[in-house]
Amino acid sequence: MTVKLPRSTLHELERLVEQLTRGDADKRNNAMNRLSDYERSGKIPLDLLLELSEAEKPSVSMYAITALGRNGQPSAVNKLIALMEKHKTSNPLFLETIIDALGDAKNPKAAPCCWACSASRGASPASCSAAGGARTTPKRKATMKG
Repeated sequence: MTVKLPRSTLHELERLVEQLTRGDADKRNNAMNRLSDYERSGKIPLDLLLELSEAEKPSVSMYAITALGRNGQPSAVNKLIALMEKHKTSNPLFLETIIDALGDAKNPKAAPCCWACSASRGASPASCSAAGGARTTPKRKATMKG
């Protein structure tokens, strides 16, 4: 990581990012929660999230993509739009995560991008949450088959 942070904070963030890539589901979930705590307290700089959004490890980059959506600043939205273009035809899971993050950003600049990308995937443009619609990944209701 190239972002300037206090050594103790940097060490803790590096440890948490490493936990996102290793260990069992409980350890990864715990790391995600701690990173979210850091993020909400403003201790994860935007520059670090921008850098992590291109990490080789999918769990790290997807965390950063989601965090960029919660951040919502123009540079975060610009990065998400660039990532959407990059993954438009290559990785549907990343693309869906990016579109959801753009919706979470609640930035008007994101809506046309979500619409265009949703339409190219055969989804209704109204499903883009950036435009005030529903999330692109609908919540599934549990059903009992008996």
